[in-house]
Formats: sequence, C-alpha cells, structure tokens
Amino acid sequence: MNLPNLSMIDYGIFIHVTFLISIFDIYFKSPVVKDVLPFEPIHEPTSDRLVLFVVDGLRAESFVNHTTMPYLRSIANSEGRWGISHTRVPTESRPGHVAIIAGFYEDPSAVTQGWKDNPVDFDSVFNRTRYTWSWGAYDIVDIFTKGTVDGHIYVTKFDPYDKTFSADKSTMLLDEWVFRHVRDFFDTAENDAAMKKKLHTDKIVLFLHLLGTDTSGHTDKPRSQNFYRTVEHVDENIKDIEEMIRKFYKNDGKSTFLMTSDHGMTNWGSHGTGDDHETQTPYVLWGAGVQQVKHLTNDKQTKNMSSEHRYDIEQADLAPLMSTFLSIPVPVNSVGKLPVDLLNMSLPNRAKAMYSNSRQLLSQYIKKKQDVEDHVINALYKPYKPLNSEKIEEITTFSEKLLNEHQYEELILFSEEVMNLSLSGLNYYHNYYQKPLLIAITLSFLGWIVCLLNILLTDNGLSLTHRWMLSIPLIGMGFWPCFSSSRNLVSKPLHACWMFGCMLLSMFSFMPVVGRAVSIELVLIAGLLWMLAMLLFTFLWKDSRTNRRDIIITTTQTIIMGLSLYIILIQGRRYQHRFALLGYLQTVCWIILVAMLLLPFGHTRRMSSRLLGVNTSVVNIYLLLSVAHEALFIVVLIFNITCWMIIEFKFLNLNNVKLTDYTFSKESDELETTISPAYRTLTSNDFRRAFFFTMYIFLAFFGTGNIASLNSFEIRWVICFTTSYQPFIITGLVFLKTLMPFLCVGCTFKAVQHITKATSEYLVTIVLIYSNIMGVQLLYYVKNTGSWLEIGTSISQFVIVQIITVFIVAINIFSKIWTEEDFYSFAFKIFRSRKKNA
Repeated sequence: MNLPNLSMIDYGIFIHVTFLISIFDIYFKSPVVKDVLPFEPIHEPTSDRLVLFVVDGLRAESFVNHTTMPYLRSIANSEGRWGISHTRVPTESRPGHVAIIAGFYEDPSAVTQGWKDNPVDFDSVFNRTRYTWSWGAYDIVDIFTKGTVDGHIYVTKFDPYDKTFSADKSTMLLDEWVFRHVRDFFDTAENDAAMKKKLHTDKIVLFLHLLGTDTSGHTDKPRSQNFYRTVEHVDENIKDIEEMIRKFYKNDGKSTFLMTSDHGMTNWGSHGTGDDHETQTPYVLWGAGVQQVKHLTNDKQTKNMSSEHRYDIEQADLAPLMSTFLSIPVPVNSVGKLPVDLLNMSLPNRAKAMYSNSRQLLSQYIKKKQDVEDHVINALYKPYKPLNSEKIEEITTFSEKLLNEHQYEELILFSEEVMNLSLSGLNYYHNYYQKPLLIAITLSFLGWIVCLLNILLTDNGLSLTHRWMLSIPLIGMGFWPCFSSSRNLVSKPLHACWMFGCMLLSMFSFMPVVGRAVSIELVLIAGLLWMLAMLLFTFLWKDSRTNRRDIIITTTQTIIMGLSLYIILIQGRRYQHRFALLGYLQTVCWIILVAMLLLPFGHTRRMSSRLLGVNTSVVNIYLLLSVAHEALFIVVLIFNITCWMIIEFKFLNLNNVKLTDYTFSKESDELETTISPAYRTLTSNDFRRAFFFTMYIFLAFFGTGNIASLNSFEIRWVICFTTSYQPFIITGLVFLKTLMPFLCVGCTFKAVQHITKATSEYLVTIVLIYSNIMGVQLLYYVKNTGSWLEIGTSISQFVIVQIITVFIVAINIFSKIWTEEDFYSFAFKIFRSRKKNA
C-alpha cells in the first residue's frame, strides 16, 4: 500500500482529530432554534409585576421536611401553592436558571464553552418584559443580558467567588448583599421620579439570585446547622422583601411572588447528576393570579405540608407560567407547558393562555422542521408524520375555530395535545441526522482499522462504559505470567506481588467517584507507605555503584514528602474546624510543586534511581491535590507497573545482567551486545505490551472516576494551594493532577521499551488498532443529555480514545525528558562549550 511520505503518527493525528470533531455534529448540536417568531398572547394579565427568588442549591427535602423556612411554608399552606419542580440533569446553576427563566434545558453545545456558558443566544422571560431588575452573582445574572439592545434589563452583580472556599467566611453574607441592595433600590426609588415611574408600569420582573445556600451546601453540607441557619436567613429576608414591595405598591394586589431553586444537592454537598436530592427542587407561588385551594390535608410525603396545595411541575414549566401572569410572549425557545391549574383566571383567559403556549411550541417546531428540510435530499427525506405540513394547517385552523366559537374547555384540551406533538416533533428533527452520521463514521472507523492492519502486516511480512469493567482485564493480567512459556523465570514472591497489585488496582474501579467523600487519613497513609517504600529501596538496592547524588536527591525528596504530609494534616484540620487556612503554607506548597517537577533531573540516568525520583515527585504532587482514596490509587498503580517492568526484564532471561545495570543514558551502549540487537522484528509480546500500556493509560484516567468532572470536583483538592475561586489556577491544578498518573505510566513504559528494545513505531500502530476498535463502540455511547458527569464521562471516554495518538506522543516526549535529561549533563555541556570557546 503506497502512502505519501507521512508517518503513521501524522495520519493518525489527522484521522483521529476528524473522528473527534464528528461527535459534535452527531451529538452536540444546540437545541436552540434560531429566528422563531414570538406569539403575542391574547389573554388578560393577572399581575403587573412578578418577583422571582431563586434560592441556589436548595433541594426539596430541605424545604418540605424541615421547619427552617416557616414563613414560606405557611404561605404554601394558606394563600399560595407549592410543589416539587423536577429538574433535569445536569443539575447545575447555569442550566437550572436557563430552564426557569428561558424554559429549555441544557444546551449540549455548551461543551465547547467548557459548560460555563450558553454558546447560542436565546430568548427568555426577561427579554419579553417591559423592565427587569436583577441582583446576584455575575455569572448568573449576566446570562440573561446577552443580545439585548434596548437596555431594559438592569443588573446589579457581585463576584461571590473570592475566598468562597475559605471555611471561616459566612455564607449568609452572599445573600445579605442581595437583600441590602434590593432595599437600597426601593429606598432610592421613593425619591427618584423616573425610576418610580418605571416601577409602576406593567410587565416587569424583579429577580433575586440567592447564592448563600449553594455555597453553604458545598462547604458545610446540607444537613449541617450552618446550612439550616443560612436557609432560615433566606426565609426571614424573603418575608421582609415581600412586605417592603407590597408597601411600595400600596397593596394594589398586582404582585405575584415565586420562590424556587435551580437545583438540589446531595448529602455530601455536590450536584450535577440525577440523584433525587439533586433533581427535586421546591417552588412556592403566591400573590396575584394564583389559584387557591380551600380544603387542607397534610401531605403524607412531607412534614405538615398541604396536599391540596401541592402541584408538581417540570422546571421548564415555570417560564410559560411567569409569562402568563404578565401576559407576555412565552420565550420562543421554551419547551415548558403551562400548568394551567395554578392560575386564578376566568375560563376564557385560561384557554387563551394555553392557546398561546401551544402556538409558541408549534411555531418553534415549524421553524425546526424548515431548517432540516432546507438541507435534506428529497428522495431520502422522512418527515415527522404525526405533524406534517397538512396536519399543521389542520391544527391551526381547528384551534382558531375553537377559539372563535368560545369552546374554551375543548381548546384547553386540544392545546395540550398540540404541545405534546410539537415537543415530540422537535426531538425528532433535532436528532434527524444522528443515525446517518453514526453509520458514516462507523464505516470510516472500520476502513481505518483495515488500513492499519494492512500497514502493520506489510511492514512485518469493554468497554469503558462502566468503570467496574476495568477490573476484568486487570484480573486477567494478574494471571498472565502463569500462562507464559517463560513463567519459570518469575519467582513466586514476584508473581505474588504482581497478582496482589492487580487485585488491589482492580478494587478502585468499584469505589465511589473521587470527590464524594473526604478522608485525609487515607492521603496520609498513602504518603507514609510511599516514604517506607523509598527507604526500603534506598537500603535494599543500594550497592557500590550507587551515586552519592542519587542518595542526596532521594533524601531531599523524602524530607519534602514529610513536609507535604504535615501541611496536608494542618490545612485539613483547619479547614475541618472552619479556621482560616495558613497562607504561608500555601506558598510553601507552590515551592514544593516547582521543586518536585525539577528534582528528578537531579538524579543520575540510572534507571532504578531515575524512576524512583520521577515516581516520588508524581506521588508528592498528587497527594497535595488529593482528599481520599485516590492517594492510595497512585501508590498502588506505581507498585503494579513497577512489578510489570521487573517481570518483563525477567522474561528476557539475561543471566549476566541486573535490572539495576540499566541506564536511560543515550551515550552509553556498553550493554547493547549483552542485552539484545539494536533492531528486531515485531513479536506477539509487543501486542501484549501495547495492550498493557493502553490499559494503564485508561486506568490512570478512569481508575478513580472521571476527575475532570464538575460533579466530582471537591473544593478541598486545591486548598493546599489556594482558597480563592480562580478558574485558570484551579483548572491548571486539576489538569496537573490528571496528568501525574499518565507520567508515571509513560516513564515506566519508556523503561520497558528500553529493556526489551521494542520498536516505538510498531507499538504506536498496535495501540492505534486497539483505540479504534474501542472507538467504534464508544461512538454509540456518547451522551448529549443527562448530567455533566454522564455527558463529561462519555465525552472523555471517546476523546481519550481518539486523541490516543497525540497523547502517546505527548507522554513519550514528557517521559523522554524526565528520564533522559539531567542537570549534571546540561551543566557539563555548557562548561565544555565555554572551555572550547576560550
């Protein structure tokens, strides 16, 4: 097979980047339909203004089963209505607020923005108001100001993240800031004629974003006394704000109030996935236009809440509900359905409100349908039959007939049916191209695999869907030496260590994802185990050729490791007892980080010494960024790959050579004639080694869970370095933590290649074949719905398979630098160069 003068790596990078980009067209298209025309409502408004309180991170359980919000509970049981607002994953602040105020759930294309922003402009309740005033954290209130040109949305914002993670700060201060500014706003309005005039117009919204509960939930956990105090503080101030607003408007009876939450929270203080505590949020609705119920019966699922007043909804239903109170157009991108039973309106107005909602959804469907039809091949086009062009015309005509003939009850029922059909059709056309694209990419994968196999033969002649499945190949690897023809060359103690290491490593795939629990004790144990291993290595493997430089560097690393464990202990205890963290110790940690990245270069190139130095640096950095069992994982991983390296050496059966004789030095070739020829052909063992390396790469990333996930992120990871929310620094630290296991695997694999004289080009080709076989399957498991954890995990599985070529190159480069370069040789070259010049 003749190919241009490009290496397999070049082809692999190009093809895998193409495969990687393909998932964005298949799975991560935005559901936001552009240029949809709004439908002007024809019903009468019930209110002139709506006040929206979003209590960030408040789960339903904290409201319905506790008495920490007595005022809102009494409102819910008397003059108002309440219920569970069912959110969708990911249960995060940005998509939660978008669902409440814009009426649609997470935009999968937000993956291109790192989940931090909606990449496509969208419509919202705020856009349709005459005026909107909002107070809160900048990253929430700013979401709804994009694309507005008339300046009718006024924002008062603050940066809540400076020192947010510091345990000595009161989370109530975040909410107090909002309440204080709202009070100041109305005080000013009393004496400002222009502002007062605006406030007395209709179709206005006042939005209060209250972040304290979310921050307290992360820091103190949702069942702590500090969390309950924060919730009580919110309840008291909502009561005061309501009284102030009613007084300002002289109790004109035209104010509607809504309290809800963007997402819930687990008992361990995280959110993002689909746990009931995360997806069930409360809402309380009271004031003008709210349908009341006279009879009261306690709800059996809650603590003294009225079952008659309860009405559960979907979170996106709040957008059309708020729009209906003010009689403004429902946001054009909304997928919410109006909960008409909550409205205190006449039958004609209820029917007209439902009619408006159905026309809004139908208009969105028609535009989506048109967008698809503009790019289809007519001969292959399959329209959505339940709502084709003829049906749309029939529906429009019939609904207008019901409206004109005042058949309001029938219009309500028919409008609900139209909503359901429109939503089903929107989903159909959103995923219209998914199957054809999947087939095309699958065929491309198969063709690429055939190409790789052909190249490999010419030159010579699990999935990760569930973490627990990683244990299956590990258990098989544990028994591998037993079935080798060279099994007699491996001693029983070494074989036992190998099997024990594989079993230990396999256990981590059954453990919870890191971040859900904190156990600093495990971090300290891992550090002590590594220090013990360092001492044993230093004294047991020491011989006459041991360089004094290696002993000095090893001793230095041991002392630094001890200092790191002391810092982890002190800072962990101070954080646990809510004391301010010591800033000078954080400075020391940054110094340790830099030192540990440089110290391996101080070792000689003797393989055993250099690997010890590299692995010690990896462990030290990793421990400073660990909070639980992942610290033990890195120790077990290094133990296991070290056993693998030793077994590979034993299988060579080199009687006159010891493993400690090997060096990473490029200049030394004294062992070349003894060990093996400089070039050899591909063997079956190379396929096994490539598989082991691929397996360790996946273990390094997924062994303790997807630590790149926001849901599994634990703020205590970074407290040894910072207590400020600085995204670039925190992201860098998390990336460094992710990188560390890869580096220890890469350096050990470098040693295995050096020992066995394996050809790197062949090994890369084999790994490419493995990655493409897995890539075909993982292509079908990419998710564009669900929690950030689920979506992020599915993406990262596919991404790591597709960029494996680039990844191997990068790992080899870093490993080559960390194993073959040293300060002594560098300094010697500079000295020799200066001497020649002189």
